[in-house]
Amino acid sequence: MLIPETREERTKLAIKLVEDCRVSQAQRASAYRQYYQWSETGRAAGGLALANMLYGHVDRLASHLFSPSGLRFALDYENVYGKDWQEKGAVVARMVTREWERHNVDMKFGHGVKEALTYGACLIKQLGGMDGDGGFKYQGAKLVLPHQFGVCDESCNDLHEQEYFLETCWLTSQQVWRRVRSLPNAEKLYKRIIANANKDNNAGQPTSFMHQVLSTAILDTGLQNMTRPQPGGIVQLSNDPNFATLGPQVAVELYPMHELWVKDDTRGGGEDWTTFQLIEPDILVAPLFKTCNLYCPETIPFQLIQPNFVANYFWGRSELVDLLMLQQWLTSHLDDTQRLMGIQIDKVLGFEGVDGLTDELYAQLTRVPGTVSSPAGTTIKDLTPSMPEQMIPLIGEILGLMDRASGFSNILSGQGEQGVRAGNHAETLQRNASPRLRDRALLVERNCASAADATLALFEAKKATVIWTHPDKEESEFLLSQVPEDRRITVDAHSSSPIFHDDHEQLLAWGVKAGIVTPESAIEEMPFEHKDILLDRLRAKEAAQAALIQQHPDCHIFVCRRLGPHHEP
Repeated sequence: MLIPETREERTKLAIKLVEDCRVSQAQRASAYRQYYQWSETGRAAGGLALANMLYGHVDRLASHLFSPSGLRFALDYENVYGKDWQEKGAVVARMVTREWERHNVDMKFGHGVKEALTYGACLIKQLGGMDGDGGFKYQGAKLVLPHQFGVCDESCNDLHEQEYFLETCWLTSQQVWRRVRSLPNAEKLYKRIIANANKDNNAGQPTSFMHQVLSTAILDTGLQNMTRPQPGGIVQLSNDPNFATLGPQVAVELYPMHELWVKDDTRGGGEDWTTFQLIEPDILVAPLFKTCNLYCPETIPFQLIQPNFVANYFWGRSELVDLLMLQQWLTSHLDDTQRLMGIQIDKVLGFEGVDGLTDELYAQLTRVPGTVSSPAGTTIKDLTPSMPEQMIPLIGEILGLMDRASGFSNILSGQGEQGVRAGNHAETLQRNASPRLRDRALLVERNCASAADATLALFEAKKATVIWTHPDKEESEFLLSQVPEDRRITVDAHSSSPIFHDDHEQLLAWGVKAGIVTPESAIEEMPFEHKDILLDRLRAKEAAQAALIQQHPDCHIFVCRRLGPHHEP
């Protein structure tokens, strides 16, 4: 896209692009609100369900697909380089891993996986800034929920292939002033923003569809009858407990700002991006004089997290879709079970031969312990409906259907299978039952690696710190900008997915035993703590054993056996 030269034309272009990206925002926000309601309460509306299985399912699935506890990255090259750059690549990958740990980016990515399962998609945005001395400072990342985001073409799955896309965020008045204080007529622009912008107090939550309602009917707003549809805008005034889902509320007023990322054909054939920042109603903050990428050249700070990929639809598919009707069935069935169990205790009795039976007399005849007197010829019949035989077993059947629909068999849930008595048999069943989870775990792993690659690109462009592989060798020093361009960040040894953990450990153990993997490689690949200390101790041990061989040649064969088959005698 060609970026206009004047500020007025850029403002008009930004306003149009914002409208294009937000074309489906209201429809999606309504759906996301329903997903959130179901996930938090187990019902479409009203109070809490007796057993909400949706939240637990999403949490369990997210923990299978991504675990930040052992996450580590590796640096790979398309071309073959020598040992020097392999060691430098290991140092760079370790630096990215530790930066993610230090700023809790790995934890936020794990939360993003859970949000993506709930809504169908979620984005993580890398943040960079300056410290007090004007130098570069990595500020971690934040999650961008799908109702805060918009794209040019929703039929395109790849974010990098979009011509432009949009993030909407909310600023306080102090943050607005920091954005505009360096612009011409800053005070005038600030006052205009404060006076005309659409204020909000929901901190990025979807705007409400509440409206005023005039009704001549008596509206029951208690939770006892919340299953009946009520018009929007009704406020509950009774003392029933309120289990409504909560959202962020702030006392200060917030002002929306739209951040657009547009492929700029003016600078090199659309290979780089230009960042627009527009504060409502029409205050253009960037770009004013020079178009630029506010993150780093040829890189965007966003990465889409999407375990449930849908071809030709950018926003993916929510994990809750297949479970909503089963959850509704479970909720209504448990409600009926609870009601019938209560009736079994309270009883429904019929009296024949009693004239003038009032509520007080009925209570006396049924609720007062001991004996009661009744007129001659009175007959008392128990009219309490009996519990159906399948009432309780059906609960287990519904839960089993939910596990099957979600892809979790008994063995994937940590439960035993009938007829399985050997560990090899159980491992085979688990491997055959897990391909669906493995595929989605690999998708999440690729998303994580792409986000880490954007972190490294930011460091290469803005961090000029010298790093080294050997502290006592000056020639081992280098800058991140000197890393070859064909590098790419990958997740090391599937360390982000627990479902691959046991397979990788067994493969490494077999490799060390067979002599094709060294103990140093095993320490680097396994989730050991303090790996540098372990590697130093291993090298010291091997050096001591080599010295022992020279001093005692007779022990040569014995020591080589202790060292392992990878050492030549």
